Amino acid sequence: MKRHNYEYLPVCLSVHNKECFVVGGGRVASRKISVLRKFGANVTCLSQEFIKPLQFLAERKKIK
Repeated sequence: MKRHNYEYLPVCLSVHNKECFVVGGGRVASRKISVLRKFGANVTCLSQEFIKPLQFLAERKKIK
């Protein structure tokens, strides 16, 4: 059997109206949240600190 050394498993998920949880409040989390929101996810983000774009979304009740 041939073994492969892949880092990623491509998947397709429907996140529309689904609860999604992101850990972290930095740039990487911000990019992930942006994509999740683009596809209609309800996002909760957990972090001790948040960058300004995430603070902005939270203040406007766009994420929890």
